[in-house]
Amino acid sequence: MRHRQRRESITTTQAHSRRVSPVTNPRLTLARRRWLFLGLRAVTLVVLVISGLVNGAILATFSGATASNGNTFSTGAWINHVQSVGTESCIKGVTSSVVTVTTPVSIGNTVVVRMASRDGADVTPGVSDSAGNAYQLDARVFGNKHQFAVLSARVTTALSASDTITVTHADNAKATHVMIDEFAGLADANRVVASSTDWAKASNTSISAVSPSGRGLALGGIAVKDHRTVAQPGAWSSLGYTQLDCGGRGSKLTVANGYLITSGTGIATYNPSWGKDADYASAIVVYTD
Repeated sequence: MRHRQRRESITTTQAHSRRVSPVTNPRLTLARRRWLFLGLRAVTLVVLVISGLVNGAILATFSGATASNGNTFSTGAWINHVQSVGTESCIKGVTSSVVTVTTPVSIGNTVVVRMASRDGADVTPGVSDSAGNAYQLDARVFGNKHQFAVLSARVTTALSASDTITVTHADNAKATHVMIDEFAGLADANRVVASSTDWAKASNTSISAVSPSGRGLALGGIAVKDHRTVAQPGAWSSLGYTQLDCGGRGSKLTVANGYLITSGTGIATYNPSWGKDADYASAIVVYTD
């Protein structure tokens, strides 16, 4: 086809050089017909596009995006850690720990709360905030009087500076620690893909959960009796490492946690170690986008 077009072009040029009338040149007439046909198709396409825009009938789909009528598109966000919202430690004698928000938390993001405690009653934590967002329990373990729990909420009402997040818990724990972080890009409903928990007396742990076929967020954490130097898994990003001394006998607690962005179906494993046997409670939760 390319060879034929080249020959026609040469022939047309030669026709002009010989002063041959384009009207009487059959090859030139054929070329004009082709150009006319292409021009009509282009005009038709423009009319269809304009009509579609006016009527809101044109749709487009991007990877990780939501298509809508017209030319407005909502693109999907990559999973990422936005910020630490706050922490609260060593709350005794009362049934709640209150964290004051210092930096606003955006609508559509997810707040993930972790609660660790030592030597308290077996009471499942609960979370609420002053904006009225709804929290769910994603994972919890209680063993050897040590607890680690993970709760989360999709932010449907933005949290402003000075808003509060309240975690309810047993009032007789000798040490408590609350950690709150904001993540972007997680699903709303059914965001938890899998979870796993573990408790024992040892110098390390290894807990795993299945990651989703697309993008995912694995969040793991541990509460260890007394003060221990915890080595976090190498591929994980830290969300905090704290050695608490809340005053009084049996009030020391080490808390560590981190996150891992996953891609594709597989197994996410949280396997910290701390060198010397101690009571601990650990959990991992995997979220999807």
